[in-house]
Amino acid sequence: MGRFWLLTFWCGLFGLVFLFQALDREVPDLEIREAVTRTPNGKVFRNFPPGQLFRCDFRDLQRLDVWVIPQGGAPETGLILELREVPTDQTDRFLSQPVVRSARMEASMEAGGPRWGVFRFDPIPDSKGKLYHWKLQPEDGQRDLTKWAPFVSLRSTIGAFRPWGNGFTTDPEPLRFRSMYGNLSAIAIGVDGLDAAAGESFIEVWQEPVDGREPFFLRKGVLHHQAPTASGYAFFTFDPIPESRYKFLRVDMHLPDNARVIRMQGHAEHPDSVTGISYHGVGTPPAELLGQTLGNLRLPQRDLIFRAFGEDGVTSNWNKVVQRGARMRFVLAWILASLAASGALMLIVRKD
Repeated sequence: MGRFWLLTFWCGLFGLVFLFQALDREVPDLEIREAVTRTPNGKVFRNFPPGQLFRCDFRDLQRLDVWVIPQGGAPETGLILELREVPTDQTDRFLSQPVVRSARMEASMEAGGPRWGVFRFDPIPDSKGKLYHWKLQPEDGQRDLTKWAPFVSLRSTIGAFRPWGNGFTTDPEPLRFRSMYGNLSAIAIGVDGLDAAAGESFIEVWQEPVDGREPFFLRKGVLHHQAPTASGYAFFTFDPIPESRYKFLRVDMHLPDNARVIRMQGHAEHPDSVTGISYHGVGTPPAELLGQTLGNLRLPQRDLIFRAFGEDGVTSNWNKVVQRGARMRFVLAWILASLAASGALMLIVRKD
């Protein structure tokens, strides 16, 4: 029995080394992500820079990562992130605040799939409890548009999904689908190009009864902005439709003449359908998130996908474990792992 406890002691000590190494890894203090990231916000325009308002609940803010994808081949230029501190009574004037940090993006400039764009800057020691805004813009001062597109997360449940197509049309057919959830609240339409300032942009949602009756109007969805969208999703929102579950719906698009809507051709499941996603419900965001921005506008019920890093090291990460109520689970896991390892070693020793 004495040998068992001696082995348990050494296994526990060995386990502490692994725990120390794990806690010494860099861990985000704030992270916004989705299991499947489907909705790029569109390419970054200098005159309509995408951004995000958030509250920092940790010290030493020193890095921001933004989930981005190059659209249309290898990018010719990177991105710059500008960070501003925003007084709590000035949230509608976020771009008028002075820049406290700026950073160039660290990311592969090759074409391909999504990746984290990393922006590092000198730590801000007194960042805890303050409100910040960051925005993206082309690194090359001569360019008004980049091929980089950040991803956006709508605070709703994803319903019907039509994949990103392989072509586009300037005369889109209606998007038809059966709603599998209640409280339909938004429709995202994939566009190759949409200049919202060139004309009125809205959608109409109609219900198509199965008993042969005439379709009837349910909602009008609007964009909430006049910014252009290139190789991304245009989000049309409206008051939720409580009884939308299991209803057959039709979405008619009313867009400027030059709008190019992404369309699938020859898809096995959804042949000749425009790209679109339905969203249901209106979620309540965490207190740290105050929403996405586009230019000087605040956009409701959505956030860019990003993560923020602050205090670093073993002590900081252990404090996160304690704050999130996982301390006893860590201790219990360490004890059980030590007992299991020592028990396995005892069996090996006895067998020999």
